[in-house]
Amino acid sequence: MSVPFNVLISQEAQWDIEESYAFYEAAQQGLGEKFEEDLNTAFEAIADNPKICQLRYKRTIRIVFTKSFPFGIHYLIDGKEVKVIAVFHTSRSPKNWDNRIK
Repeated sequence: MSVPFNVLISQEAQWDIEESYAFYEAAQQGLGEKFEEDLNTAFEAIADNPKICQLRYKRTIRIVFTKSFPFGIHYLIDGKEVKVIAVFHTSRSPKNWDNRIK
């Protein structure tokens, strides 16, 4: 059994999460919590098997989609770490997070 990768969430991705959490919680009490649970399930999946998603943009970025909400978690693999660079609604353009790749 392999050791899970560390999942590191960038400050920008954390802001994405907080903004979306607040939106869902304002829409319906408890919905923000469900959003967060959905994200945590996806984070666990990529920690266990980060290569499960194919390479996408710039051939370095991978995206895992949440199950219950229309969000993509954009990440890259760096050694034994998964670096989350964005958590965006699927309707948003990749240009919104493109500058986050360093």
